[in-house]
Amino acid sequence: MMVNKNKVMIVSTKPYDDFIIGNMLANYGFVLMHDHYNADVVLAIGGDSAVLKASRYGLPILAWNQGHLGFLTTGSDLDEILNMYINSNLITDRRMVLSITIDGEKYTALNEIAIVGTETGRLVETDVYINDRQITTYKGDGLIVATPTGSTAWSLSAGGSLVEASLQCMLITPMNPFTMNVRPLIISSSHKVVLKKVEKVVIDGHNIIKPQNNTIAIEFNRYFVQLYRIKHENFFRAITEKLGWNNNIKR
Repeated sequence: MMVNKNKVMIVSTKPYDDFIIGNMLANYGFVLMHDHYNADVVLAIGGDSAVLKASRYGLPILAWNQGHLGFLTTGSDLDEILNMYINSNLITDRRMVLSITIDGEKYTALNEIAIVGTETGRLVETDVYINDRQITTYKGDGLIVATPTGSTAWSLSAGGSLVEASLQCMLITPMNPFTMNVRPLIISSSHKVVLKKVEKVVIDGHNIIKPQNNTIAIEFNRYFVQLYRIKHENFFRAITEKLGWNNNIKR
């Protein structure tokens, strides 16, 4: 086996043994970096939250599943993952990212942007504009604008549709809407979404912002996050096995 030198940075949401992981990486020719500036790839250790954290650095992500569901992670055997990576036997997925403008500052989201109230239990009203045209005012516990990657996360819990991760679109999902005539909406990624009367924004579950002008703009970023995965661990396997769909199917 020809071992390539690869500069790797570790991002983790789970405890791990530095000595053991360091030796495994060294055995496969990896050079451990302590920042992302000179790294070639990020090793994300944990569940999907580790991948979301790693996605901030703009590097390809090799995700070792140490979580529960792990829609974004690729496997639980690190030795297998490293071996397949070195031998170019992993598939590369390109996941779309959303760009969010808040008070003139730019942010990105791999999963979703959630509009929530500043107080628990308070009705949230959000004006929704698509390409400068107001389409509705959502009233309820909040509103989610998600990517296809985020369709299996918070949006799904709020009643949004599952969307194959390779598609380019945006999901607009109301959280516990006040009226029954409000439904989730899937739109093209070519549209620009502007939300008004926004009190608080949660980006990918970790970045919490209170817009000063109560308005945010959301667009397709034209940038993709690269995720490595084992060939058989695709979107359809994830929804059948990790979400328990069609447990009566005989394989």
